Amino acid sequence: MSRTKKPPVAADEWQEAVNLTEIEKAYIAGFFDGEGTIGIAAVTRRPNGITKNGYRLYIVIGQVDGDFLHWLKAKYKGYLLLRPRRENHQPIWQWRLENRLARIFLTDIQPYLRLKAQQCALGLAFQQTKGLRKNRGVTGFTPEEWAFEEEVYTKMRELNHKGAA
Repeated sequence: MSRTKKPPVAADEWQEAVNLTEIEKAYIAGFFDGEGTIGIAAVTRRPNGITKNGYRLYIVIGQVDGDFLHWLKAKYKGYLLLRPRRENHQPIWQWRLENRLARIFLTDIQPYLRLKAQQCALGLAFQQTKGLRKNRGVTGFTPEEWAFEEEVYTKMRELNHKGAA
């Protein structure tokens, strides 16, 4: 499995550098509607032996031919992996963005999404609340914030499970 390293700079430093035309954004949205996934993952971290639970917004696109995904990675950063497949199947490239990078990407393509419009709106609302809690850490969550994250996580699973997109 091949994996590229995490970007060395913060997401907001290159947000303006994406610089795509509206036609490119529409093309990406159409491609993403068919080949992409928007999700919220439950995550558990154990820094210094302390368990911290939370949720993370992510997007993934998979494709056998990685040229387009390499282009997207050059524009938006993120992770690009080459995953082996079962016997008689070609390996597949997967491009993944998380958290703020996923927000930047989804904000760019949101006006053009059709099949994943609900998941996009939900993911952006979720990530917006993350920005409001910046630097408070997991222990700074209120019970209402935990409830909201759990509700959004469950709703996203329902939207993705229904086959809506």
